[in-house]
Amino acid sequence: MKYRGRLSAEQFEAFMARYFPTFMGGSLLCMLAGGGGIAMWQHGYLRGMPDGRMYALAAGLILFLLISVGQIALIRGFRWGVWLVLPSLLGPALAAVGLFGTRYAGAGQMGILVMSLAGLLVINSKKHRAMRKRLEEMRLQRKGVIPATLSDEFPDGPPPDKPWMTYLVLGLVAIIILGKIYLFFWG
Repeated sequence: MKYRGRLSAEQFEAFMARYFPTFMGGSLLCMLAGGGGIAMWQHGYLRGMPDGRMYALAAGLILFLLISVGQIALIRGFRWGVWLVLPSLLGPALAAVGLFGTRYAGAGQMGILVMSLAGLLVINSKKHRAMRKRLEEMRLQRKGVIPATLSDEFPDGPPPDKPWMTYLVLGLVAIIILGKIYLFFWG
């Protein structure tokens, strides 16, 4: 291995095949639940307030900052990054629960609540925790604290044979992008 803590091509392929769908699923659920939660918060709680749009814009910018910094920290192997991502799931869940029994309750509220809870399940899953642990090990290997893995070892195991989750995540990304294009041009 040329650089300390670097993965070989086979190790990188095994790592990405094993953990990328889980990471992207959690990221997409964070973004969708957070964006939907802000829209629901603006529609349900801030309706009629003169500065309601500015509050929603500020909440969106804070959400963007938390998710971006949290995901980058997770990728770099810092365990505290998950604590920056969690508010993007807990906030919409609390806002959705707070609207039960009002005239704003409906399918959108249930969808946001389900996305938030599903995102919390993904972040707390065994595979996501294993990914965070492995990323932390890789960070420590880059720093030289622990020895690097040999290029013929696969600490993440061989890549899975059926990457169905990868196709599901890519399909969701394609649907989201097509929806945004549709809303931009014809919405």
